Amino acid sequence: MPRNSRSEKERKRLAVAGALIASQRTRITARNLGCSKRHVRRLAAEPETRFLIAEVLRPYQAMLRQLGAKVITVVGEALIAIKTDEVDHLTRLRAVERYCELLEPAQGETQ
Repeated sequence: MPRNSRSEKERKRLAVAGALIASQRTRITARNLGCSKRHVRRLAAEPETRFLIAEVLRPYQAMLRQLGAKVITVVGEALIAIKTDEVDHLTRLRAVERYCELLEPAQGETQ
């Protein structure tokens, strides 16, 4: 298969979309695909890739909306947290961060 063929680019686009959903680092994705980090970032920014991610996450949009209330609660609890709490607020806030990372592509908006 020619190196710059359309099917090769689409294969890489699918891999980049999967890597973005999984929050995989650009460097690792580039190494797995055998291309540069710049190429991975360029593919990730293209509207076709954003559309593909939005379509993959479409079945989960209702669930993501429902999680919104829980996310607000977690942030509020973390704001008043004290060091003696049994709850691991840092882990919960990382989950909120991941939620925000998934929410934007699920809505189909460009970054």
